[in-house]
Amino acid sequence: MNNLSSLGIIGLGTMGGALSENLMNNKISISVFNRENENEKMVVKNFIKKNKKFKFLRGYNNLFQFINSLKKPRNIILLIPPGKIIDTLIKDLIPILERNDLIIDCGNSFYKDSIKREKLLKKSKIEFLDCGISGGEEGARHGPSLMIGGNKKNFKRIFPFFKKISAKDLLNIECCAYMGGMGSGHFVKMIHNGIEYGEMQLIVETFSILNLKYSYPEIIRFFEKLNTSIDNSFLLKSTISILKEKRSSGKYVVDEILDEAETNGTGLWASVEGLNLNQSNSIMISSLLARTLSSNKALRKKYNLERSSSKLKIDLDNIQKAFYISKCLNHYQGFQIIHKAKVDFKWNINLSEIARIWTNGCIIKSELMSEIRTILEKDENLMDNSKFFNSIKKGEDSLKTILTFGINSNLALLSFSAAFNYWISLTSEKSNANIIQAQRDFFGNHGFRNKNTNSIVSFPWTK
Repeated sequence: MNNLSSLGIIGLGTMGGALSENLMNNKISISVFNRENENEKMVVKNFIKKNKKFKFLRGYNNLFQFINSLKKPRNIILLIPPGKIIDTLIKDLIPILERNDLIIDCGNSFYKDSIKREKLLKKSKIEFLDCGISGGEEGARHGPSLMIGGNKKNFKRIFPFFKKISAKDLLNIECCAYMGGMGSGHFVKMIHNGIEYGEMQLIVETFSILNLKYSYPEIIRFFEKLNTSIDNSFLLKSTISILKEKRSSGKYVVDEILDEAETNGTGLWASVEGLNLNQSNSIMISSLLARTLSSNKALRKKYNLERSSSKLKIDLDNIQKAFYISKCLNHYQGFQIIHKAKVDFKWNINLSEIARIWTNGCIIKSELMSEIRTILEKDENLMDNSKFFNSIKKGEDSLKTILTFGINSNLALLSFSAAFNYWISLTSEKSNANIIQAQRDFFGNHGFRNKNTNSIVSFPWTK
């Protein structure tokens, strides 16, 4: 039948609806499906009505009818919340799909769950890809960054569709790329979100410092200058727009928002998986801790202490430098996690290609990402690049200065502090970890490596 759809979309939430519109704008015929329950009775009907100008759109509440509206072998995109709902859906799909049909999970699923799902589907000869999408609703609608993992043959099969809808880099090349084996797409997206967490917190802490001394218009001007001079980042632009927003009364909208930040799975997963891979991802972890602390508003209110702020002046140039080098360190930590995963999981990940597709269409796009892409073309370790290393080295005193200001002003600068401590630890050959290892040997007989003989030994400690 000539009137069958090229792609199927399951899930018409924020991202599913936006991506569907993107596909249709690129003249790709689609069928959409959304479950029908008490809260979602009119979702499909309303979507069809909203997009009635597209003649190659079909909508269904019946899963079997939806499947039969697709060209074979079928290509089905999932854009539904991660977790059990996906497992339930896959179980419903298996009996009505056929050999070589392809499911692409484009949600924020945990990468290990994606690996399990591929193994399950393989038993029924059904293909599977994991795809991370970044860019939020606007990105999904107008051009996201796409990170895809799984069988490369399946990637080549879906690439012609994704190529059309993805964002484009400075050379007009699609921000869509093959990451590696199954799970790598969701893993890379997970780390993207971990980096995003860190950068958001650094912006917040910068605001906290400025807010002690400057008005909102002055802070906005600082962020605008910062963004123009060194960063050109999506997150800074977003923050500027947020801070500018006022009610008709003249009150800033941001001041109406309760100071409790929510978190989602990806930020937590990125922090934990970084540690599981023996990586020091301290900045993303500190940003997660900051959100966790913020969510305990009642407790913070109960134990609130009135404190005075520092009367010291803070040089704006120091704030700018501290922000930039902390952002560099945050990105470095993120890419180190990906590199370790590449080695441990035997994923053929191209780090430079990841940076390239993150130059547009995603939340952490910035000028820095373009610089990182260039560096990673030559070396997979950013610190081995002298320019990158020295730029952080030059900003060390600025970071120290704002931390001193923060302490004197009773400001909790968790991520700036994490950045400084990480940098100092990274660039100090000698540590006191020998004491830790001695303690482990003392109470647990774990042994230690003798630095003179390089052998593992234990010592008969006097107890």
